[in-house]
This record gives sequence, structure tokens and C-alpha cells, in this order.
Amino acid sequence: MFSRPRSVSLVPNPLSVRQVIASRSVCTGVCHSDIHTVRGEWGPQAYPMTVGHEMVGTVAEIGAEVTKHEVGDKVGVGTMVNACRRCEYCLNGQEQYCADGNIQAYAGVDRDGTITQGGYSTHAVVIEDFVLKIPDAIPFEAAELVRAPAGWAGDAV
Repeated sequence: MFSRPRSVSLVPNPLSVRQVIASRSVCTGVCHSDIHTVRGEWGPQAYPMTVGHEMVGTVAEIGAEVTKHEVGDKVGVGTMVNACRRCEYCLNGQEQYCADGNIQAYAGVDRDGTITQGGYSTHAVVIEDFVLKIPDAIPFEAAELVRAPAGWAGDAV
């Protein structure tokens, strides 16, 4: 365990054509799974690690083929940030059962080999299908209150 907060700079690989960078999460839910993971209670972890899922922020950058989001969009991200998108489960909209393994918002090894960093980091790299647009009329704080429970239950279904 760390005895004091640490600041670590990680540089992501270049974006794939379908990735979105959600920037500076304004609100992030705290889940007890974050605590279990940081403490290594569910097995060995790769550090440095930034936890946090069920996050709300804005789109900072998009890949060349992203069609669902634009820079500046208010968005929410749940517990998954990537999946193979080719297996039977992914093709049927059941990415949580991805045959190649879905990639979690933090402490996961993404397809490009990077370790995913969660909502308490400055940026999260996410495949566009796992980014949810939030209407401008909904404040960030209210979106997080709705996003966290809805995302938690929705991601489990």
C-alpha cells in the first residue's frame, strides 16, 4: 500500500479508429469493488492503478471512424471499455460475456496492451459503443447519480 497519494503520468497508445477519450471525469461513483481491487483482495494487481468506474465526463478526442460522439459531448462510461466485438456474444450485444474477455474500466489489459485507468484518472480510453451520451440539460452531478445505479444494474444484465 502507498502511504501518500502519488501522481503518475501514463501516455496512452494512439487511438484506434473506434476509440473515444473521455476526459477529466467530473463525477465518478465509488464502489466497494474499487477498494477490493486497490487492496489486491481479488488477486494480484498491476500498479500504478487508478480506480473508478461509473464515470461522467466529456469527450476530449475521437478516433477517425467514431460516429456516435463528438468532442465536447457530455458522456457516461460504465464498467466496460472494450470487448472483441467479433465473437458470438459481442455480435448479439452481450459483450459482458465476450469470448475473448471484456475489458474493464480499470486494472484491465486492453487490446493494445495498455493497462486501463479508471474514472479518477484524467482520461479514459473507451470503444465508442461503451460511451453513453448524456443530454446537455442534465448536470454532471445528476447524471452520475443516475448513471451509477443504472450502469451497475444495466452492466450486470
